[in-house]
Amino acid sequence: MGWSDDNKQGRDFSRTMKIGDWFYLTLGGGSGIKLLGKIVSDVENSQIKDEWRERKYQLVCYALNSTPYPAEHKKKWEPTGQSTCFEVKKENFELFETRILKPYFDMHLSDLI
Repeated sequence: MGWSDDNKQGRDFSRTMKIGDWFYLTLGGGSGIKLLGKIVSDVENSQIKDEWRERKYQLVCYALNSTPYPAEHKKKWEPTGQSTCFEVKKENFELFETRILKPYFDMHLSDLI
């Protein structure tokens, strides 16, 4: 993850995310969702680039399909091309389950508890 004081998503990745948080990973905006994981380490300096940070994670499961994510969905936490690290707020949990968990992982919110 790119990090700098003026990069809110980088700051959130470094300072707000914590061990035990869930995340989903995409490679590039509208491309398919790749995996579901759980953070297992504090933030570390990356060995790839000086201005990057990284965290270790536990693989929960790979996505069941590689269908590109629908471009019409525009919530900040959705893979839209500009999203990198956004929290899914409680008021969006049901939408997250419908748009991400069920179609890509065949999971429900209750499976994450």
